[in-house]
Amino acid sequence: GTPVFKVRFTGEEFVRYEDFAARMDLYRQRAWTCALTGRVRLTFEEALLSEEEAAEDIEDYPEWCFEPLLRTVQYSTAGRLEDLVNEIYDTLNERFFVGEDVVVEKAEGEHNLIGEVTEIHVGKNTGAATAPQGAQADGGGAEKDAQMANGEGKSSPASK
Repeated sequence: GTPVFKVRFTGEEFVRYEDFAARMDLYRQRAWTCALTGRVRLTFEEALLSEEEAAEDIEDYPEWCFEPLLRTVQYSTAGRLEDLVNEIYDTLNERFFVGEDVVVEKAEGEHNLIGEVTEIHVGKNTGAATAPQGAQADGGGAEKDAQMANGEGKSSPASK
């Protein structure tokens, strides 16, 4: 058979070496950007690997955090990336969200319970577990209450 020149990271095959070399020259230029992280001045292969790693990292995030995270980004007026990162951190750290795992702290000597936020009630405490001291409600200053799938009592975010 005819010799074939193959680009290892794309699977492209070329019959003519000149075509292969031209494509490799293009891929080796530091003109590529990772579509997920925004990293710039990468070779094509570096950008491809960066996107694969970022996609794996995104899969590690719990499903419940995407909506509040994206809402914070959409409505943010932060002028600097650092300020946006701080807004996102504050949003996810100071509030409860449906689907979030929480730890129900029982009285001393009793075992804590692990639960999941199933509903958010904005307003007066309705008998469900309450958000931690200083937690903010969505824009209204009202206290957030969370009903959990397992148990009652004072709650704290499991991962916070």
